This record gives sequence, structure tokens and C-alpha cells, in this order.
Amino acid sequence: MRLAWNPLDYGGITHFYVPQKNLWIPELSISDAHDVNDFQSEQQKTAWVTYNGTIGYYTSCVVSVVCQMNVFKFPMDSHICSINVLFHQCYKNEYEIINYPANISWPIGQLGNGEWQIEWINSTTVYGGGFGLSDVQQTVAKIKRNPGFYISLVIIPAFFINVLSIVALFINVEATSEKFGIGLTNIMAMTFILAILADDLPKTKNIPLLAIYVIISLVIIVVALLSILILNNFRKLFKNRTKKDSKKIEIILLTFFELANFINFLMLFL
Repeated sequence: MRLAWNPLDYGGITHFYVPQKNLWIPELSISDAHDVNDFQSEQQKTAWVTYNGTIGYYTSCVVSVVCQMNVFKFPMDSHICSINVLFHQCYKNEYEIINYPANISWPIGQLGNGEWQIEWINSTTVYGGGFGLSDVQQTVAKIKRNPGFYISLVIIPAFFINVLSIVALFINVEATSEKFGIGLTNIMAMTFILAILADDLPKTKNIPLLAIYVIISLVIIVVALLSILILNNFRKLFKNRTKKDSKKIEIILLTFFELANFINFLMLFL
């Protein structure tokens, strides 16, 4: 080896540093990369050469990769994404990727940002096998969305809006005009929540669970309003019915719609 020496012949020197541009270093490629930002200039990039001919260097960059995401359980969704590193300039028989699991000094629970939390990170080598396919160094991470923002500003307000609207619909049932005002106010509130979600929800073919929750909440109020109108019409047709029987029906409907609203709320967390 041209870059190997005996440390005893050179005053115990076991390694030295050299700019990377003075060495031949195979170019790393990141498959599925959307964007790669390197923070170091060419003058700042250095490598170390050890007495046995081994060369090492660090690469500091931010990589944006394409990750297939299933957002049906949004905002309680989690995803597995990977960064795949390989060599495009070399044939498969000219290099070997040896996987060393990364030692992360920072606790896994403290990684991530305000929106995402990293649950685990794993590193492995995917061998290309035959047909000249390249080996790939794969770093896989499972990320989970922090749902606190959507729970506090969308899910809980929508739930209590429906609870209060259902109670208001079945108080003084005879005042039909007031019920239309309550129903219209609820519909406007749910439409406003959907407008907020439209900016944040990914545009996918599958409707996220949170959007389904808001739509079902809207349907519950519409059906409750229709049941009030039907109940008033039946009351006019059957005037001989006692007021006690009518109150029983109102209590049954109130319990039914509140239960439907509560089940709709629980389905988000199952």
C-alpha cells in the first residue's frame, strides 16, 4: 500500500490529516433523495489516513428523501422511512459495504422536532445479489407524528361543539326556528374546522381518519336536526299522544346522538 507505513520508523506517528481533494474517495449517492445540502466547503473537508492504509472521513449534510406515507390515521400516524447510500461509480465486485450500527449519544426520545418524534433508528446492509446490482447501506427510522396540536385545536373542540349542539337541539323541541339556527351554527363551525384541515392534510386518495371524524360529526348534527323536525310533525299528527311519551322519545334520541358522537370520538384513538 502506498499510504501505509511503520509508526516506529516515523517517530510513532499513527495517522495524519489531509484535505479530501488530495485523495481519491468514491462518490456516495443517496437514492430517492429529493434534496441534499452539504454544509462544508471543499477547503473544510478533511480526511485522516492511518498507518495501515485505512482512510476515514465524516460527511455532514441534510438530506430530504422521498418517503411513502400512509396518512389514514392522521394525526396519530407513524411511518418508516429510510436513507439508502450506495456507490454508482464502482462495480459491485470493486467495493464492499460493511455496516456499523450508529452510536447515537443523544437519547432517542429527545430526537425529532415539534411535529415529529423518532421512535427508533436502525442501520443495515441490503445486498444486491446477482445481476450486477449494487449493495446499499440503509438507515431506517420510524417516525411518529406528535398529535397534540390537532387534538387540542381540532378534535376536542369539535367533540364539545357537537355535545352542546345536540343538547341544545333537544331543549324546547317545539321551537323549530331556533333549531335551524343551532344547526347552521354547528355546520359553519365544522366547515371552518375542515377548512383548517384542508391546508395541513396530505392530498392522497385515502381520506384521513381526522377528516372522516369531522364529516361524521357534521352528519350527526344534520340527522339530529332532521329527527327534531320529524318529531314535531308526528307530534302534530298524533295530538292524542301524552306529553310524557314525547319526552321519552326526546330522551332516547338525545342519548342516541350523544352516544354516536362519543363513539365517533373514541374511534380516533383505537
